[in-house]
Amino acid sequence: MQEKRLYKGLYGTTIEFAKGLIHVYHFGEIGRQCQGQVKLHAHNNFLQIFLMQEGQTEFHYATEKLTIEAPAFIVAPKNIEHIFLHLGDVSGWIINNSRRICPRHVHLHRAHEPDLQK
Repeated sequence: MQEKRLYKGLYGTTIEFAKGLIHVYHFGEIGRQCQGQVKLHAHNNFLQIFLMQEGQTEFHYATEKLTIEAPAFIVAPKNIEHIFLHLGDVSGWIINNSRRICPRHVHLHRAHEPDLQK
């Protein structure tokens, strides 16, 4: 089985959290850099919230595929592999929350994460 592609920052980058807790980035910018296709990856050190203000995207995680149209928000807990396929221009915000800002949520969610190693 192929190992998970884990990032300590955004897709392919490193980020610095404001006071070690939160980082905000433009949603759609990474998609533009990747020609609208953000490949399979996961983050092992933070939970992500995507606030989509405009556009449409396909969000893939575990065995699910959802077509999401703005306005919407998407939550990607730590260690959950996910993919975005933007269907045109997408705008909004990615809010990256450090484990230190939401340790209880991350811990409680772990029991519900699918086993993606199978």
